[in-house]
Amino acid sequence: MSSWHTLVFAEGRLGFEAPDNKRQVDAVLYFRYQDSPYLTQEIRRISVKHTESLEKALVQALLDGPEGASNLAVPLFPRGTEVLNVLEENGRLFVTFSKQAQEPMGNENTFSQLARDAAILRRRLAMASLVNTLTEFGKYRDVQVLILNDPGLSTSMRLSARYYLENSDDLPGPLTRDEDAIITPGKALAHILHAWQQQNWQRLLKLVAVTGEEMSPPMKMEEAQDFPTLLEMDVSEGRIAPHGSSAIVALRANILKKNGESITLFDFPVLMLRNHQGWMLSLSSLQGILEASK
Repeated sequence: MSSWHTLVFAEGRLGFEAPDNKRQVDAVLYFRYQDSPYLTQEIRRISVKHTESLEKALVQALLDGPEGASNLAVPLFPRGTEVLNVLEENGRLFVTFSKQAQEPMGNENTFSQLARDAAILRRRLAMASLVNTLTEFGKYRDVQVLILNDPGLSTSMRLSARYYLENSDDLPGPLTRDEDAIITPGKALAHILHAWQQQNWQRLLKLVAVTGEEMSPPMKMEEAQDFPTLLEMDVSEGRIAPHGSSAIVALRANILKKNGESITLFDFPVLMLRNHQGWMLSLSSLQGILEASK
């Protein structure tokens, strides 16, 4: 029998799959929500090669970064970082990265306490994004990160406290799921309205979403520059709708009008909309806040 017929027999009878075959898997990946101290969920369909595990494909997707142009999701691992291996043992995943995982990201530095704190936060969020992504299916209880250092180094492969810029060679335990790091609709609204407080109109308008049912065109920069001053605000955590694509957040805000008068909004319902990368403020609610502030 020819080799071609053997291949057909194996593929049809024995479940043989060509090495380049891929399957599509719906996944939830965690990236940073802009420059906030929280993670956002990106819902994406990823390709998994027949020769690799789903878990390794998930880690590679984190290293590749968010899909397409994004105003919300931000990558958390330095360029050049490679995932070398992902193995499971008794409900624990062991993820081995190349040494680049420990390097600074972009212009990250420790020249000041502010810069140092920012670098530590980014590193903590990177590990939270990893463990939250890998535990999303409920199959694994924790994740142990390993680093393949240069040959000759006698240090442990386990991720040490030095990764978090501590002056210590202590070896923290395996990573467990970090729900507190995941942004809620309320925290997203607070982040968005902070741009209003800072009068960062460009950022604010990029975080405003228009639903398909709304006939209003997107808001323009000139309109935003005429906004009243947002003095103080407080938000609830928000309640997500059963379908998961929207949420209502209660807002309390003190707003200074152009004429010098102030007005306070109590438990004003704000509609938040969720796209495939995270929460945004609905245009209708922004317009509602402005109308109530007149």
